[in-house]
Amino acid sequence: MRALDLPQDLIAPDAPDDAPALFDQSLQDWISYGALRERVAEMAKTFAGDHKHLVFLLARNSAACAVAYLAIAAAGHAIMMLDHDCEESTLSSLRKAYRPDWIVAPAPLANPTGLRRLQAGADGMQIYEADKHDTAGINPQLFLLLSTSGSTGSKKFVRLAYRNLAHNIAAVIDALALDPAQRAVLHLPLSYSFGLSVLHTLLACGGSVVLTEASVVQNDFWKLVQNRQCTLFAGVPSHFTMVQRLGLARLHAPTLNTWLQAGGKADAGLLQDFADKLGTRGGKLVVMYGQTEASPRMTTLRFEDFARKSGTVGQALEGGTLEVISKDGYPCPPGTEGEVVYRGPNVMFGYADDRADLSRGDDMRTTLITGDYGVLDEEGFLTITGRKQRMAKIHGLRVMLDEVEAIGRSVTPCAAMDCGDHIVIATDQRDQSVQKQLEQVLQERMQLPSQSIKLKYLPSLPLTGQGKIDYVRLRGLL
Repeated sequence: MRALDLPQDLIAPDAPDDAPALFDQSLQDWISYGALRERVAEMAKTFAGDHKHLVFLLARNSAACAVAYLAIAAAGHAIMMLDHDCEESTLSSLRKAYRPDWIVAPAPLANPTGLRRLQAGADGMQIYEADKHDTAGINPQLFLLLSTSGSTGSKKFVRLAYRNLAHNIAAVIDALALDPAQRAVLHLPLSYSFGLSVLHTLLACGGSVVLTEASVVQNDFWKLVQNRQCTLFAGVPSHFTMVQRLGLARLHAPTLNTWLQAGGKADAGLLQDFADKLGTRGGKLVVMYGQTEASPRMTTLRFEDFARKSGTVGQALEGGTLEVISKDGYPCPPGTEGEVVYRGPNVMFGYADDRADLSRGDDMRTTLITGDYGVLDEEGFLTITGRKQRMAKIHGLRVMLDEVEAIGRSVTPCAAMDCGDHIVIATDQRDQSVQKQLEQVLQERMQLPSQSIKLKYLPSLPLTGQGKIDYVRLRGLL
């Protein structure tokens, strides 16, 4: 595994100047590695200074935002990644808590009070500087602040250091055998740890990235994949469900031969279907498990292990270790369920709630208690069985809502929500015969009284910007 030195190695130092790096949809042309280095170096001058500062980047999936991100990193500052359509109230709350020294956005801010706007670049990026820079110290190793809250607007962010990201980027490149020939279609938001990981790994290995905000259900998405000859697709379970509904063979994307699934547990049947269909054309499916707190990947189920270890999320990445512990804190033997603990140099420094926390050092000491339940087998392959926070108590029985969803998804896409004395299963399936089948399968497998499970039809299941079920919005719809 090649050691990386961040932020310098975010752009592969050995990539030829004329090799394609980022596809700029606004110009319908490629930004080469040579041009990317020049653009990043020029923009980094805007953020030059003697001290480390905090920069908010309101990112969308564009080449301009990717260049801005790399430029801020090159200038040595800490970056808080936010989505470009972050609500004004949320942004105001975060500004009050963290007091950023700069805010960079792809469009003018609605409320720039306390900021002075610098001249916008030719690419349309808006740069705002605080009237007075904050003097509160920032840990020299702090690199990224990422949210784990989806759309809830929480002020709690994960603090990631240079060494956390450097190790994870190198480990993922090694696990996926990435090389300069790989070209990713990046539809996952840059403000999402999974999306940012795709950008990091492809640019660090000398590959290329096509950023898009098109949805996988849109024709424009697949035209882009075809025209740009993308080779790698990364998505969460809902994206794989959408593609399955569309029909993989009908999408005419023969170059798309590496499919990466992470961001939650997918139905085993769904993954098997993809593995079988990809296998017939020489492609491969790779399953990974992680959390933003781990920069973000922790395990890989390599494609050569899929057939014999289907249902697992693989083994720990190089340099990391996995352990399953009992409720009393003791290691569980293979085959016994417990809470998953990951240890590795990619584990975050800790959380932040405000500006004062940015001066903190490494609070975690390379250990992450994940909050997930799982089982390790004799070879160290991990099966995720549920999550602490996704647990319901029904008639005195502990019910893992992720397990309920996994069972339900064998019939049709659905989402489970704890509603006190019963579980509501939301589905976008209108067909009553399918609904009845879903209800029957759940009752048979869960062995709960019929009144404990109630179905709710919704025209569509609410999703976060990362493509995961938005449980906050879902609860408001039930």
